[in-house]
Amino acid sequence: MASVVVVGAGMGGLTAAELLARSGCNVLVLEARDRVGGRVWSTTLNNGSVAELGGEWIHESDRGVVEMAARFGMELLDTGIEFTHRDPIEGQALPPGEHRSLSAELGKELSRLTGSDRETLTVDQFLARIDRHPEAMAVLRSRLEGSAAIPLDRVGVEELDGTFGIGSGRTFRIAGGNQQLAGFLAAGIDDVRLSTPVAVVHHSASGVQLVDHDGDRHHAEAAIIAAPLTSLRRLQFDPELPEALAATIDAIEMGNAAKLVQPVSGHPPLLARQSIELPVWFWTSRGADSVLSSFAGTAEAIQRLIVGDEWVRLSTRAVPSHVAIGDPLIVDWGAEEWSMGCYSALGPGQRRLLDNFDLPPSRIEFAGEHVNGSGTIEGAVQSGLRAATRLLSSL
Repeated sequence: MASVVVVGAGMGGLTAAELLARSGCNVLVLEARDRVGGRVWSTTLNNGSVAELGGEWIHESDRGVVEMAARFGMELLDTGIEFTHRDPIEGQALPPGEHRSLSAELGKELSRLTGSDRETLTVDQFLARIDRHPEAMAVLRSRLEGSAAIPLDRVGVEELDGTFGIGSGRTFRIAGGNQQLAGFLAAGIDDVRLSTPVAVVHHSASGVQLVDHDGDRHHAEAAIIAAPLTSLRRLQFDPELPEALAATIDAIEMGNAAKLVQPVSGHPPLLARQSIELPVWFWTSRGADSVLSSFAGTAEAIQRLIVGDEWVRLSTRAVPSHVAIGDPLIVDWGAEEWSMGCYSALGPGQRRLLDNFDLPPSRIEFAGEHVNGSGTIEGAVQSGLRAATRLLSSL
């Protein structure tokens, strides 16, 4: 029976660990936080509603998450809104069909780009070429910047092809909270140790030895490193990682985002409203009947909203009819110790750097949304399946 240590109990690490355990491996998971789920984190508010403090959106095309939910007998709730369809906070709603029409035009323009364009253009430069309804473009820019969680002049145009780019479609949540996925995965693993951050990864052709922050050593035949990008940079590898892989880990940027969840009375109408002034939006959904949720991306926006105390005032402008119950709950992922950000964001030409994760040192594989540059729950799940499958074929 092969032994494997997995670093990180987020969705990437747990997906890999549970598949390895089902395949007969002896698996140990070491997690720095005091809970499983990583950047997927559900909470129950004071009005009894379940809200998502981290990863929230499950798309109908997210095959890995959908199949996992079915395997564990979990219900997928239709949120009732499309992630990419939003109206401005103030002013008139956008014309009917404008979102789909704009997405279709952007898709055509993307298809016309040369290989050189796709390697060098930023999203900011690409959008400057598009002449459409001014308010629709303003909403689009703000939405894309918030989703990327870094300014658009640092985001590669290839990112528009992703789930949070120009696509559309139904979105879902797990009934009772997305973090339940992590709980079911962890239940299938014999040894999951919380509050156990790893400091050093010794590796050779014969196996691995991981040293945690308490100095305890954990030996195994192989390891999967599924720590968030920023935590990954703090790990010491002995010997050092291959130069191209180390450079990739250093080069990929980590976005910064925060979430606000406000318990409200009654059942507010379904809505999705985007600020044009700042990359922040507000929504309600069928999956969280008595919650007003908000997401803000980029460090500058978070500074104004949280430190400048503008967020609650903006929520009143966004949804003046909502009746708050108590104070909102705010999570700043950039200030969270073990993620120090929300998810990866690729600059122009950086997608090709992800190929370097296919060339890890002997006995090590990597998982996490940054491995495929997705920034999504589905991306983390797929990275875990990939890492486990590759490891099983080599042990």
